[in-house]
Amino acid sequence: MMTSARFWRSALIALAALIGAICMRTWQQPISLPAAAPDRFRPPSSEGPTVPAWLPADPLSKFGNAAERPLFHWTRRPLPPRPTPQTTAAAAPIAPPPLPNLTLRGAIITSERRMAIVEKPGEPDYLRLFEGQSLDGWTVIKVERSKAFLTSGVQKMELNLALPDNR
Repeated sequence: MMTSARFWRSALIALAALIGAICMRTWQQPISLPAAAPDRFRPPSSEGPTVPAWLPADPLSKFGNAAERPLFHWTRRPLPPRPTPQTTAAAAPIAPPPLPNLTLRGAIITSERRMAIVEKPGEPDYLRLFEGQSLDGWTVIKVERSKAFLTSGVQKMELNLALPDNR
């Protein structure tokens, strides 16, 4: 008498052999190719692209004003025209931001990041500024042990480490 595991193993081997025989039979049959390639695979003609017969010549006219309404806007009303940018010949130059009133209170330098700890009047806590971070239009470009360098356009500023006041 066969055990249950032996029975199922034999049944699976027989099923795999049957599937293999069917696959071998289908692979041995010759493949028939069409005599001419379908139209969608033909190279484009030299006269230009052809429009399929089922596609109307002017597809937007078929849908009326549906093409003018935004499909995914809840009102479905036409959008207002975009304003055109107006350039003036005598545009006033943008004034650089004023020098910030900052005091360097410390610096933390690790192998991965550099951070300046600064004090800004009116702020209850010290601010942590990493290299590349901006504050009031000024970007921290370099942090050293006792200095931090900030830039805004062409202006540059250096903060030196200040002695702590007893906060």
